[in-house]
Amino acid sequence: MRPSGALLSLLASAPFAIAIPTFSSPTSDFSVAGGTAFTVTWTDDGTAPSIADLTTYTLHLYAGTSTTNSVVWSAPDGSFASGSSITITIPATTSGSSPDAYFFGMVSTAAGGTVTTYSPRFSLTGMTGVFPATVQAVLPVSGATAPVPANVNNVVQAAAAASVNQGAWGTPYNLQTGLTKYAPMQPVPPTAITATNTSPLWPTSSVSLASTFLPIPSIVTTLTQANTFSVSSHANTKAHPSAFNVGVITLLLTDFLKDTASDFDIEDICEMVRAADEAGVALEPRREIVNCVERDIEIYRQEYMEDGEDEWRGRDWKNEWKSFKANHSGSKHYNITKKSKAGRK
Repeated sequence: MRPSGALLSLLASAPFAIAIPTFSSPTSDFSVAGGTAFTVTWTDDGTAPSIADLTTYTLHLYAGTSTTNSVVWSAPDGSFASGSSITITIPATTSGSSPDAYFFGMVSTAAGGTVTTYSPRFSLTGMTGVFPATVQAVLPVSGATAPVPANVNNVVQAAAAASVNQGAWGTPYNLQTGLTKYAPMQPVPPTAITATNTSPLWPTSSVSLASTFLPIPSIVTTLTQANTFSVSSHANTKAHPSAFNVGVITLLLTDFLKDTASDFDIEDICEMVRAADEAGVALEPRREIVNCVERDIEIYRQEYMEDGEDEWRGRDWKNEWKSFKANHSGSKHYNITKKSKAGRK
């Protein structure tokens, strides 16, 4: 059953989300001494696209509350292709000591924007530095469960802005999630190739070969965008340039069958006029063809219009020829191959 237009509109207006790294370490009860190496890990939150579709990230160490905080240290930029963890050492001189004062913020880069996610709070002990003044003024926090800033998904916001006129189809396919995906209409080819930029329209998606059984796909339906353009057509009533003399030939043949070869008993001469009209061949009487004038053409035209059906279609021309030949044995009068040299002149 095809979805209704109302349902498509509802689906197209549904918000999108993209996969975001969820911190699995540190946890809210984590504590480590300054100057000691430890590992920060994250996992995919389970929505498509996977973390593999993200590219790079920057890990920042924040101190403070969810509303008043400051970056006190940053790790070198990393690549998601390198894995889902990073081992770091935060110097003891970086900042001060206060229970549950710290949390990480990870800025992940994806096609079309960034996603910033935050870890649970944790403690750094033995720190010998000082907090920024604005942070020191709001410490200590209320505990490990004190809130951290909300995640910021600029990719979704950018996709929503780009989708104002295109709906769900304005969001890159690899950034869509949920049970339904939306395949945009391919661009209409131009009448001439003028572009010199050969870069892809959309970023490439990573490919991972499965080494174990994969989970059941979460995508249920893919909706392809309807035509975003329209075309119109009409019959080509102009004769091809290579057939510029077809009208003259038709007039000559009509004149011949109507007058000179009237003893041939050729019926349905009007069908030649019908064929010319259907092909867009102009039948313009010429003074050189004296026996086929405008009035004759109109008579034949009226005749085939009254007949309605094309009399020539569906005929068995092999039997027609046998019947014709039996009653018209021929003569040298019309056969140039049987005429004398003088007659041919």
